Amino acid sequence: MRYLGWIIAAIAALIIIAFSVTNRGAVTVSFAPLPFELNIPLFAVVLGALAIGLLAGVITKMLVASPHRRIARERLHRIRALEREVETLRRERAGSTPSAMAAPRPAPPTKTAA
Repeated sequence: MRYLGWIIAAIAALIIIAFSVTNRGAVTVSFAPLPFELNIPLFAVVLGALAIGLLAGVITKMLVASPHRRIARERLHRIRALEREVETLRRERAGSTPSAMAAPRPAPPTKTAA
């Protein structure tokens, strides 16, 4: 399964390289209404737009997942505290006298007919 990721990454890299080699022609990019114009290769425009989109997606995903990560972290702390408490109670129970552990439980209340 690990190799599948590497294979997909290698194929994507080859596609990007082939795209970059075949689209080296310069294009003019203008930032209307600003007075800036850039003459850059077409592949740089396309790959730059993809990189900006990827970055925007990653940032958005991080912002959306942030509350969930916080809740998960709080629950993890709570679980660890409860596990420590259970372990403490087990140690206390193991150290207590056998007669105290063998004490009979009280009988449950019986229903009376009215």
